[in-house]
Amino acid sequence: MRIVVVSNTTMDPLARNLEGDEVVVSGVGDLIPWLIDPSSPAADPATGLVLVCPDGDSLVPPLADDSSLLDELLSHVDGFAARHPGTPVAVTTLLLDSRGPLAHADATTPAGRFAARARWEAGLAEIAADRPNVNVIDLRGLAERHGAAALVNDSYWYLGRIRFSTLGFTALAEELAVLRQGLANQARKVLVLDLDNTLWGGVVGEDGLGGIRLGEDGPAKCYRDFQRHVKALREAGTLLTVVSKNDPEIVDEVFDTHPMMVLKRDDIVAISADWTDKATRIATLADTLDLGLDAFVFIDDNPVERELVRTALPAVAVPDFPDRVERLPRWFAEEVVPAFFPRARVLDEDRNKTKQYQARQARRQVETADLASFLATLDIRLTFRADDDTLVPRVSQLTQKTNQFNLTTERLSTTDVQALMASPDHAVVACDYADRFGDEGTIGVAFVDVANGELSNLMLSCRVLGRGVEDALLGEAARRAADRGHDRLRARFLPTARNGVAAGFLERNGFAMEPTGEGLAGEKALAGERQLGGAGAAEDAKEHRDRVR
Repeated sequence: MRIVVVSNTTMDPLARNLEGDEVVVSGVGDLIPWLIDPSSPAADPATGLVLVCPDGDSLVPPLADDSSLLDELLSHVDGFAARHPGTPVAVTTLLLDSRGPLAHADATTPAGRFAARARWEAGLAEIAADRPNVNVIDLRGLAERHGAAALVNDSYWYLGRIRFSTLGFTALAEELAVLRQGLANQARKVLVLDLDNTLWGGVVGEDGLGGIRLGEDGPAKCYRDFQRHVKALREAGTLLTVVSKNDPEIVDEVFDTHPMMVLKRDDIVAISADWTDKATRIATLADTLDLGLDAFVFIDDNPVERELVRTALPAVAVPDFPDRVERLPRWFAEEVVPAFFPRARVLDEDRNKTKQYQARQARRQVETADLASFLATLDIRLTFRADDDTLVPRVSQLTQKTNQFNLTTERLSTTDVQALMASPDHAVVACDYADRFGDEGTIGVAFVDVANGELSNLMLSCRVLGRGVEDALLGEAARRAADRGHDRLRARFLPTARNGVAAGFLERNGFAMEPTGEGLAGEKALAGERQLGGAGAAEDAKEHRDRVR
């Protein structure tokens, strides 16, 4: 592309940051002449982009009695854009010293720098609103991000009228690149969002509607501010979707009733809440929306879920998640949006995109992820610890907070857990999980009545569901019963409003289940048993452990 840079400073170093482009730079005295001369390089029909970058300190000197030159320059920018409607024009805001000789009195001086900068920015906004080919690059925003002193170099200025430092030229070139991507409509179309610990803090299935962190104070405000940024992106034409490992009824409850939700159901094109792997669901989503996978960006706090999508769907952009929740809104605005959702202008059509896609029924075929192959690369390591009294607080906490994959949802105090661990007739088998991404700690527990050959309860954190961990934990529990001479293991399932994900788990693992009465959710409670086969139970447990390694 042929880029013409018009300035009243030396801008030649910028060309080094625009490799692959033909860059034509004005002289320091050509700022206004190149905008009004029909034979200037800026007016050449071959020019693909004009960058107007005036030096604020030159146009608004500290002792000037007025700054009318700014109004004149605004008029020439407007006139140039009007005469060349097919040429994109990028105009920078003013980079002015934060301190001047007038100190705080500057703000009350009509011709002061404070008033001049405000008038320039207001004038640019007005021109950009009227001229579709005019865009604004915010140098003041870059100064706030990098520090104004880091963007300029006084030595360069007095040696060669070069205002920017090396970092300043690099930051300006990067901002110009983002704008060019927006002008070329290179923004991705779909943002795929996780829910727990992404749109809100905590796990709604465990913590309940009132227990998630989402509000106007402390870390809860981080998530609410993040939702505000996401909402703004939706207003600019990005399609919002949700892919979450959750029960759909719980997700519906949050969107429908939580008073601090910024995002509403009407903001979301599609919500996928179940327990299948996310890569397959994103692929299905692409099919539903009739879009290529390269239109998608996936945000999830869980590194395993991110790596699954990266591995299975390499066309999907998967940015890393910030390590501190306080960084979440700024990370999204300063890193994710410029990289994947650059926009030069928002049209009415963009604002209507969500409603359009909510009504679309077109489908296209896409390849899905090979989940088994991905799981084989995780290097999952499970450690089973039976009756370890150092785990009493954590095991009690699991019984109190685990609602979704929980066969009975029986709550136990620390005293209850200690008693079971001390009993020779019971085994409390805790499961620790680690993989190549890190150590998740104790994420599951099975309670086994080894005296009677009964699985009293089994629960697992939803963070690791779908990776075979639940099957391995059941296998370890079965081995404990077999070691006490039992050839059968009995178990029960008590359905609740939240543990639907655990329904069918026992049947899938060979239990013959029969109704035994009403569950807490009004559905039939189930009880049944499976054959252990003595030594075969040990082999069964080993098979489950091997499956997740």
